Amino acid sequence: MPNTSRFRLRRLLRPFLAGALLALAGCVAYSDHPLTDPGAQPIDTALIGSWAVVEEGEEVYLHIGYDKDTRRLRLLMVEIGRDRQLRATGFTAHTSKLRDRRYLNLKADDPDAAAPDWLIVKYAVDGDSLHVAFMNNGAAVDAIRSGKIQGEADPDDRSAAAHLTAAQRPLQRFVTRHDQDLFGETSAMQRLPVNHP
Repeated sequence: MPNTSRFRLRRLLRPFLAGALLALAGCVAYSDHPLTDPGAQPIDTALIGSWAVVEEGEEVYLHIGYDKDTRRLRLLMVEIGRDRQLRATGFTAHTSKLRDRRYLNLKADDPDAAAPDWLIVKYAVDGDSLHVAFMNNGAAVDAIRSGKIQGEADPDDRSAAAHLTAAQRPLQRFVTRHDQDLFGETSAMQRLPVNHP
């Protein structure tokens, strides 16, 4: 995945840390539908493990495991900020593969969040590095305004959250055709080593 850096972490991983509420506040695009239905494709087990990055006095940890009851992934993102306060957000997720690209379909655990449904994240596992990119909200807003994808976008505020309402097949076509514009900026995390006794 291009344009990877460890030094835009807080901005790029904010959707993980605040979950669905960020989309409601206008920070990230969200969708009524996942790219594929849960269980439609095998789970990418390369994601399973613990990932971390430390940047400018902040620590972010992402723990990913398999939930055999739901047959989905469980994610827990934990941040220890410069103020040393701990913040945690949980997600249920499943993976999708379109052509040679991989995506996470995320649903926040927050039971009080009325919306959004799905956050879509492009990812790549490269050895012990995990590269993640959230959908660029501005690019999604522009696509809705120009009629490339069905959705809702504020006509006057490009920073307001894009709400993709397209059905799954049109959503897949849209993401496949416009992947570079939608997921250009990525952030990298490193796998934490596990020492088994």
